[in-house]
Amino acid sequence: MKEFIMINSLNQNVVSTDSPSVERLLKKIEPIILSGLGLIIVGEQGTEREYIASRINELSGRENHVFSKYDCNYNYQYLSEKIIFGSEDLILTGVEINRGMLEKISKGSIYFENIESMSPPLISRLIREVENGHFRRVGGVEDIPLNVRFLAGMDSHIVNSLDTKTSELIHRLFPIIVNFPPLRERKEDIWYYLMKIIEKYSFTRVMNDTIISDKFAQFVLNYSWPGNFQELNNVIKSTIINAGWKTIRVEHLPNYLFQQYFGKGQGFAIN
Repeated sequence: MKEFIMINSLNQNVVSTDSPSVERLLKKIEPIILSGLGLIIVGEQGTEREYIASRINELSGRENHVFSKYDCNYNYQYLSEKIIFGSEDLILTGVEINRGMLEKISKGSIYFENIESMSPPLISRLIREVENGHFRRVGGVEDIPLNVRFLAGMDSHIVNSLDTKTSELIHRLFPIIVNFPPLRERKEDIWYYLMKIIEKYSFTRVMNDTIISDKFAQFVLNYSWPGNFQELNNVIKSTIINAGWKTIRVEHLPNYLFQQYFGKGQGFAIN
């Protein structure tokens, strides 16, 4: 096997906006994308769930409108309601109006990360507003037209552990479930992202060529990537910095990976 791989010689293979697996998924669910139905992307933490949701927003004819993310892990129900629906509060000089996400992103899409953490009462309210076709700010009396695409992300290990009530509510709001596999099962995506990340950071340094050792390439393809794309992205960026934007070898990996698989006499099995 060759000892080194020249990155610039492989750039012609990196032409698509999406990785091969993402591209196939989007083509497969095209009718669902165009339907406007609520949709959950199920996958491990660190997979490209948010990115897929943003592409669904673009492909569903909402590309000129706002795509916004809301992480359900970070707020309590009442605060979440105000953030999502907005609020009207009485003050000495009248009424203070705070527009919520549904108003601000009208005609766009909202992506709920970790949807399983959203409280059942809040999910119930969203279902009711979707069915009505309008909503009211918290404390408000005016009906505001609702024109937002609802998308969500959920960890694959949580799907079967939800209680029946929560599961039924989530599926009423998001009737379509799309499963996306972990990165370790998508070797062609690993290679695609490796090329794209190195190409991106090499370009910023105006380099003529970036070189990676064959052993480093094999490690990247065979490592299990428990953190999926997020881990891959962080590791490759860190490795490029450690290599000083020169030839990238396994010893330039972050310390936790190098010590685990190459340090202290431990080896990493290359298939």
